[in-house]
Amino acid sequence: MAATTVTAVHNAFRDLAVTGVTNLLLPPASLTTAVLPCKWVDSLSVQSDRLRAKTITGHRVFRCRVVIAMSPRTQDTHSQQWTDTLAMVDTFKAALEGMTNPTNGLLRYTVTANPYLEDWGFGLTADIEAEEFVA
Repeated sequence: MAATTVTAVHNAFRDLAVTGVTNLLLPPASLTTAVLPCKWVDSLSVQSDRLRAKTITGHRVFRCRVVIAMSPRTQDTHSQQWTDTLAMVDTFKAALEGMTNPTNGLLRYTVTANPYLEDWGFGLTADIEAEEFVA
């Protein structure tokens, strides 16, 4: 099996369909003018164990953070926004569980509802690990 590229992992999580959410390549210039809810890959890294010389074999872990911005925080609708954010956690979790893992290895994730996303409003973050063993 060929090694998975960082681009392939990025694109898999960027393009992951989440009901009612717009996929973005980059974070919006301003959350106040963005089409909400919207999703983007905030960061991505790859960590490798020792690899054998002159071959691409070994164990890798891709880590990425995906952000979904839901709505600005307003006092009048605070409780409804929080309820919607919690529901989105379940929606995003279902999307992750239904996706094809880009590495064909283990997929671990933590999804966190966040009422103070970037000091702006409601949203969630997902810290995802996708493992790969290349023989």
